[in-house]
Amino acid sequence: MTVFEGDPGYEEARVDRIFNRRLPGRRPAAVVKASTEQDVVDAVRLARSRGWQVVVRSGGHSWAQWSW
Repeated sequence: MTVFEGDPGYEEARVDRIFNRRLPGRRPAAVVKASTEQDVVDAVRLARSRGWQVVVRSGGHSWAQWSW
């Protein structure tokens, strides 16, 4: 699933799974929730085609949100 900034559901996807209520100031151009290896490949290709940096967000096990 890929949600772009401005799409319905973007804000929810951007802050989903934040348990400590410290909302990040970053606003990525898109949020990808990959379910398969091909989803990852497609997301990286999309990012490369648009000149975007890819950042992996972890599962939220850091209170300080180091993955953000």
